[in-house]
Amino acid sequence: MISEEEKLKLLISERTTFLQLSIDEQNKIDDQFANKCQLEINKIKEIKSIPQSNSDSDIDANSTPKRTMKVTSDTVLLLLKELKATQSTDNTVIASFTNYLTGFSAEKIRQRLSNTEELTSKHKKEVEFVNNLLSNLNIKKTITYNKNR
Repeated sequence: MISEEEKLKLLISERTTFLQLSIDEQNKIDDQFANKCQLEINKIKEIKSIPQSNSDSDIDANSTPKRTMKVTSDTVLLLLKELKATQSTDNTVIASFTNYLTGFSAEKIRQRLSNTEELTSKHKKEVEFVNNLLSNLNIKKTITYNKNR
Protein backbone atom coordinates (compact mmCIF):
# COMPACT_ATOMS: atom_id res chain seq x y z
CA MET A 1 0.00 0.00 0.00
CA ILE A 2 1.31 3.44 -0.89
CA SER A 3 1.84 5.85 2.00
CA GLU A 4 0.33 9.34 2.06
CA GLU A 5 3.85 10.76 1.79
CA GLU A 6 4.63 8.71 -1.34
CA LYS A 7 1.26 9.60 -2.86
CA LEU A 8 1.91 13.28 -2.22
CA LYS A 9 5.33 13.11 -3.91
CA LEU A 10 3.86 11.26 -6.88
CA LEU A 11 1.01 13.75 -7.29
CA ILE A 12 3.34 16.74 -7.13
CA SER A 13 5.66 15.09 -9.65
CA GLU A 14 2.80 14.25 -12.04
CA ARG A 15 1.30 17.72 -11.74
CA THR A 16 4.69 19.34 -12.40
CA THR A 17 5.31 17.12 -15.44
CA PHE A 18 1.84 17.92 -16.74
CA LEU A 19 2.30 21.68 -16.35
CA GLN A 20 5.57 21.51 -18.29
CA LEU A 21 3.76 20.15 -21.37
CA SER A 22 2.63 22.43 -24.15
CA ILE A 23 -0.95 23.71 -23.99
CA ASP A 24 -1.96 21.44 -26.86
CA GLU A 25 -0.49 18.40 -25.12
CA GLN A 26 -2.20 19.37 -21.87
CA ASN A 27 -5.53 19.66 -23.70
CA LYS A 28 -5.04 16.20 -25.19
CA ILE A 29 -4.64 14.68 -21.74
CA ASP A 30 -7.21 16.59 -19.70
CA ASP A 31 -7.44 20.29 -19.11
CA GLN A 32 -8.52 19.68 -15.49
CA PHE A 33 -5.76 17.20 -14.64
CA ALA A 34 -3.57 19.76 -12.84
CA ASN A 35 -6.56 20.98 -10.83
CA LYS A 36 -7.45 17.41 -9.86
CA CYS A 37 -3.88 16.77 -8.75
CA GLN A 38 -3.89 19.96 -6.72
CA LEU A 39 -7.15 18.96 -5.00
CA GLU A 40 -5.63 15.59 -4.02
CA ILE A 41 -2.45 17.32 -2.82
CA ASN A 42 -4.53 19.68 -0.70
CA LYS A 43 -6.53 16.77 0.76
CA ILE A 44 -3.38 14.92 1.77
CA LYS A 45 -1.84 18.05 3.29
CA GLU A 46 -5.06 18.68 5.21
CA ILE A 47 -5.14 15.10 6.52
CA LYS A 48 -1.49 15.35 7.56
CA SER A 49 -2.19 18.60 9.43
CA ILE A 50 -4.93 17.01 11.58
CA PRO A 51 -3.44 15.80 14.87
CA GLN A 52 -3.72 12.02 15.34
CA SER A 53 -5.71 10.75 18.29
CA ASN A 54 -2.71 9.37 20.13
CA SER A 55 -0.05 11.87 19.16
CA ASP A 56 1.84 13.80 21.82
CA SER A 57 0.48 17.12 20.53
CA ASP A 58 -3.03 16.13 21.66
CA ILE A 59 -2.04 15.40 25.22
CA ASP A 60 -1.68 17.99 27.95
CA ALA A 61 1.26 16.51 29.84
CA ASN A 62 0.23 18.27 33.06
CA SER A 63 -3.28 16.84 33.28
CA THR A 64 -3.53 13.62 31.28
CA PRO A 65 -1.70 10.43 32.17
CA LYS A 66 -0.25 8.30 29.39
CA ARG A 67 -3.06 6.35 27.72
CA THR A 68 -2.76 2.60 27.49
CA MET A 69 -4.67 0.34 25.14
CA LYS A 70 -6.03 -1.73 28.03
CA VAL A 71 -7.55 1.11 30.05
CA THR A 72 -8.73 2.98 26.97
CA SER A 73 -10.42 -0.06 25.45
CA ASP A 74 -11.94 -1.00 28.84
CA THR A 75 -13.34 2.53 29.07
CA VAL A 76 -14.88 2.42 25.60
CA LEU A 77 -16.34 -1.02 26.40
CA LEU A 78 -17.81 0.31 29.64
CA LEU A 79 -19.47 3.16 27.73
CA LEU A 80 -20.79 0.80 25.06
CA LYS A 81 -22.22 -1.45 27.79
CA GLU A 82 -23.92 1.56 29.35
CA LEU A 83 -25.49 2.24 25.95
CA LYS A 84 -26.43 -1.45 25.73
CA ALA A 85 -24.58 -1.60 22.41
CA THR A 86 -22.66 -4.78 23.24
CA GLN A 87 -25.50 -7.24 23.90
CA SER A 88 -25.40 -8.94 20.50
CA THR A 89 -22.38 -7.26 18.96
CA ASP A 90 -19.36 -9.21 17.74
CA ASN A 91 -16.05 -8.33 19.44
CA THR A 92 -14.60 -7.57 15.99
CA VAL A 93 -17.16 -4.77 15.52
CA ILE A 94 -16.47 -3.39 18.98
CA ALA A 95 -12.72 -3.57 18.30
CA SER A 96 -13.13 -1.73 14.98
CA PHE A 97 -15.16 1.00 16.66
CA THR A 98 -12.63 1.33 19.50
CA ASN A 99 -9.79 1.40 16.96
CA TYR A 100 -11.52 4.27 15.15
CA LEU A 101 -11.87 6.27 18.37
CA THR A 102 -8.46 5.54 19.85
CA GLY A 103 -6.06 4.66 17.06
CA PHE A 104 -4.96 1.51 18.90
CA SER A 105 -4.67 -1.74 16.92
CA ALA A 106 -8.09 -3.29 16.23
CA GLU A 107 -6.58 -6.77 16.44
CA LYS A 108 -5.00 -6.14 19.86
CA ILE A 109 -8.27 -4.61 21.09
CA ARG A 110 -10.22 -7.65 19.83
CA GLN A 111 -7.77 -9.93 21.66
CA ARG A 112 -8.20 -7.83 24.81
CA LEU A 113 -11.98 -8.16 24.56
CA SER A 114 -11.68 -11.93 24.23
CA ASN A 115 -9.17 -12.35 27.06
CA THR A 116 -9.69 -9.62 29.62
CA GLU A 117 -6.71 -9.63 31.94
CA GLU A 118 -7.29 -7.56 35.00
CA LEU A 119 -5.68 -4.17 35.22
CA THR A 120 -2.87 -3.86 37.77
CA SER A 121 -1.51 -1.15 40.05
CA LYS A 122 0.63 -0.12 37.07
CA HIS A 123 -2.60 1.34 35.64
CA LYS A 124 -3.59 3.10 38.90
CA LYS A 125 -3.01 6.70 37.80
CA GLU A 126 -4.77 6.24 34.47
CA VAL A 127 -7.70 4.32 36.00
CA GLU A 128 -8.20 7.00 38.65
CA PHE A 129 -8.07 9.69 35.96
CA VAL A 130 -10.65 7.87 33.81
CA ASN A 131 -12.91 7.19 36.79
CA ASN A 132 -12.81 10.88 37.66
CA LEU A 133 -13.81 11.76 34.09
CA LEU A 134 -16.66 9.24 34.21
CA SER A 135 -17.83 10.66 37.53
CA ASN A 136 -17.74 14.19 36.11
CA LEU A 137 -19.99 12.93 33.30
CA ASN A 138 -22.41 11.53 35.92
CA ILE A 139 -21.61 7.96 34.90
CA LYS A 140 -21.84 5.79 37.98
CA LYS A 141 -19.77 2.89 36.59
CA THR A 142 -16.00 2.72 37.12
CA ILE A 143 -12.97 0.89 35.83
CA THR A 144 -11.21 -1.24 38.46
CA TYR A 145 -7.70 -2.55 38.87
CA ASN A 146 -6.12 -5.15 41.15
CA LYS A 147 -4.47 -3.16 43.96
CA ASN A 148 -2.46 -6.23 45.02
CA ARG A 149 -0.68 -6.63 41.71
